[in-house]
Amino acid sequence: MERSASVLARNILLTRRDRQFTQERLAQAVGVSPVTICRLEKGDLQDLKGATVARIADELGVSMDYLYGREATPNGLSGLSDHV
Repeated sequence: MERSASVLARNILLTRRDRQFTQERLAQAVGVSPVTICRLEKGDLQDLKGATVARIADELGVSMDYLYGREATPNGLSGLSDHV
């Protein structure tokens, strides 16, 4: 469980930064406090509801599987061309 929490924390942090979201902006869009996003990114929050992770994934434009480290690409499109 600890490993999946750290993967989730890392992927949320890196994706948020890549999308140029602040913790405050993501928190507001998802309906949680900025402290919740901060704790989640540090791996300190492990009892997050699936619905909240789903909203974070939606806001960041990635799949939940990507955030949990079950997919290597953000939208599960590995092997597909950008020109499809």
